[in-house]
Amino acid sequence: MRLSEVVRALRSKNAGPVTLVIDVLFRDAECYGRYADSPSFSSQALSRVLGVEPKWISVSKAPQAWGLKITLPRPIVSASIGDPDVYGCQYYVALADFELP
Repeated sequence: MRLSEVVRALRSKNAGPVTLVIDVLFRDAECYGRYADSPSFSSQALSRVLGVEPKWISVSKAPQAWGLKITLPRPIVSASIGDPDVYGCQYYVALADFELP
């Protein structure tokens, strides 16, 4: 099953000029319960998809919102020369087809 099939929202945004946050909001409590503790959301698994070393990825749970917050460094400082996404709003796409167990 793909991540995009079990979420109601998947979005990314800047959390400052050098940090991104990806919000994963599951569609219901059942999906949250099934996947929030999944090894798929470990720093090691996410690093392969996001192209960032595991030590730089942080995953926080938000059970009230049935969500996860993934924090990672931006590949380039926001608004600097060569930055393809000043607002950080396109980085979530790498997770849309993420395969879940």
